[in-house]
Amino acid sequence: NRDVRDHNINLNLAMNANEDESKSENYSYIGFPSPQFHDPRYANGLLNTPYFSDDHSRLFGAILQGNYTYKDTYLFDLSVRADGSSKFGSESRFAPFWSFGAGVNLHRYAFMQAHPSVTNARLKANYGQTGRVSFSPYAARHTYQLMMDDWYTTGLGGSLIAMGNEQLTWDNVNTLNLGLDLTLWNRFTINLSWYDKRTKDMVTSVSIPSSSGFTTYTDNIGEVSNKGFEFILNLALLQQKDWSINLSANGAHNKNRIVKVSDALKQYNDRVDEFYSGYRDTYLNLYYNEKYLNPIRKYEEGGSEYAIFGMKSLGISPENGAELFMKRDGTVTHDWSSDQQVIIGNTEPALQGALALNARYKAFTLYTTFLYEFGGDLYNATLVSNVESANIQQNNADRRAFTERWKKPGDITPFKAITDRYVFTLPTSRFVQKNNTLTFNSLSLGYDMPRELTRKLHLSMLRLQFTMNDIAVLSTIRQERGTSYPFARKFGLTLNASF
Repeated sequence: NRDVRDHNINLNLAMNANEDESKSENYSYIGFPSPQFHDPRYANGLLNTPYFSDDHSRLFGAILQGNYTYKDTYLFDLSVRADGSSKFGSESRFAPFWSFGAGVNLHRYAFMQAHPSVTNARLKANYGQTGRVSFSPYAARHTYQLMMDDWYTTGLGGSLIAMGNEQLTWDNVNTLNLGLDLTLWNRFTINLSWYDKRTKDMVTSVSIPSSSGFTTYTDNIGEVSNKGFEFILNLALLQQKDWSINLSANGAHNKNRIVKVSDALKQYNDRVDEFYSGYRDTYLNLYYNEKYLNPIRKYEEGGSEYAIFGMKSLGISPENGAELFMKRDGTVTHDWSSDQQVIIGNTEPALQGALALNARYKAFTLYTTFLYEFGGDLYNATLVSNVESANIQQNNADRRAFTERWKKPGDITPFKAITDRYVFTLPTSRFVQKNNTLTFNSLSLGYDMPRELTRKLHLSMLRLQFTMNDIAVLSTIRQERGTSYPFARKFGLTLNASF
């Protein structure tokens, strides 16, 4: 670390080495004379061949970091890192990662210092790459299992049980971040940040032809993009001897998009379709089978990891009370089919965050927090299970199970015919609702006892505090609370004393 007149240079060099090792043994015994004699020595014998497993991996890395400032106004930093892991094949164990950034303290300029209202103003930008090792230790290696059934002249045999990938390499995340930090009158602070994050070479299981002897192996494939912004606001609204009021808010917006779908995820989508095929085959035998109730996530290029899948609904037909669906090609049908599912919503909110109030009046303090989110969607499965497909023969049901159902030709209703209630409705856009919510999350009210009282009690502090959580919810979706378990609010009253 060196200062040369108006220049400051700071360099750091670091190295790290890490080793993780775990082993396990599993024995199953049978034939104990009684529950009291449960020690293995009292067993009649082994139930099967003992099972052994182990995981062993090593990681080594080195990093060089440097930053430079000029007159505490212009800021630059750079980092270069190299990491190697035994989880990868011998040809690609090491990977380089890097990042660089720049910033400028605008409040150091003369024209900004002429405005005392601006006490801090900084523009900053950085771009960098990070890597992850998020898979089993032996995914890059061919794995064999000893054949214990027979002993050959040369010893034990071995069979290949997992196909390794010598070319497997690090998945990496490339991130661009632009930001602004601003403080006005030493009271109002704003932190703004915009980012573009792209994850490439994601490590996933890839489906391969079964003629190879295996159905999957691990490879680098798939790409996901996340773009968005974040903000933090803090305002010291009032600062006096007896009074202080502070307000704060934060929020975030993220847009998730699947750029590339791996073969493994395509195979997963096919398994989802196979799962739903059982619904049609045994339609008349399924009564209130909840496994078909909620949408199952699928993956499509251009879609989101948080997308809701189902068939697009055109509503309930006034003629017969059955639901009308639109297929991918635009045709209309009464038949639900998994391969005709499309994106009908997205649970990712357009904006979410928190609001807080921190106030003080003499010995009293008040702290409250609110949570908010809007712009996202939710699938209201409660309307399916407790209204449209309610089991009115065995359970109590919401009155809407009768009052808002189709009963005769010409009825325009939100729910299908009352005669069609013996199976759960499959995922449909009819039950996707906008989720705009404001939650009164917590409240804390405290009182510090007078000094005179604490002195008499030989205490340094005596504080009484009341707390409450989950106080109220305002939502565009009706909160169906207490449908399966009692809903309870939590209150707390504490007395803290310090001697």
